[in-house]
Amino acid sequence: MQVDFKEAPGYIDTEEALSAYYGPNSLACSGIRRLDETHVESYFIVPENLCGPLARPPMFDRLRFHDDKVWVQTDDNDAKEHFIGSVVINNTLIRIIPGHNLAGLAIEAAVQAYNRNRENPADLMLTEFGFIRYRGFVLPCQELVLTGAMLVNEKSISFSPDIMVAGQSKVKGNKFRLEVVDPLEKDLKSHMLAQHWLLETTAQGFGSAVNPPKGMVPVLMQSERSQFGKTPIVTGDLITTRLELLPSPSDQGFGNAEIFVNNIPYGTLRRLMVQFFPIEKIAEGIEAARSIKLL
Repeated sequence: MQVDFKEAPGYIDTEEALSAYYGPNSLACSGIRRLDETHVESYFIVPENLCGPLARPPMFDRLRFHDDKVWVQTDDNDAKEHFIGSVVINNTLIRIIPGHNLAGLAIEAAVQAYNRNRENPADLMLTEFGFIRYRGFVLPCQELVLTGAMLVNEKSISFSPDIMVAGQSKVKGNKFRLEVVDPLEKDLKSHMLAQHWLLETTAQGFGSAVNPPKGMVPVLMQSERSQFGKTPIVTGDLITTRLELLPSPSDQGFGNAEIFVNNIPYGTLRRLMVQFFPIEKIAEGIEAARSIKLL
């Protein structure tokens, strides 16, 4: 695909700045272009390293189901190269489980729940949710418990997930809905971007568009009613996110987003909020998360 967005008037490359926050292998926004005072477009070409089995967080394959709950223990590989700034505590670089991976964990739990005891597992994709909200940080070596009754129908599964660490809610979602799609070929899956990355592409775009002061790190905190298409997104596809910036405090980015894949409408996220934290506060939050429960 021809990469012509980089030649557009007003284009700003964001890769170097975002690498300092998220690590070079977790970039989800190549650049932005301001359309007017309240509208910005962000651009991202899907790379191979974020697609298929190699990008799949290992915790997805360690889920344990018992009594309407799902359990999993995180480890360093679930954070991969994704960290926020150079957060060092006791001379140790602390990696954080990305928020979008936690949304992906909830989606994966629903897929596995739908396919339990099925001779021919189905492929499902997220089509909508009512909201998702984050509280604090989740680190490697913490045990997560996911609750939320799952309503299984012939062609879909719906639930409202709550991911907890030591009884504290870290990620809360409402009215997640996944629908069965036509079987996806193995080769296609090997080049397919997981849908939870769309939260990250949008969040990194918002963080770049608002341009917080140096040393302030953008962290996704919520998105309300959102909808998504069922067409697979694969390596080389261009994700364009059209951002509407709404009035917000100086330490937040707030607004709506329309997502296009190869210039075709794909989804919307409403009332998305990115909070800007000083690096020092991030370190304090990580230290607090470390004290909750490490196994």
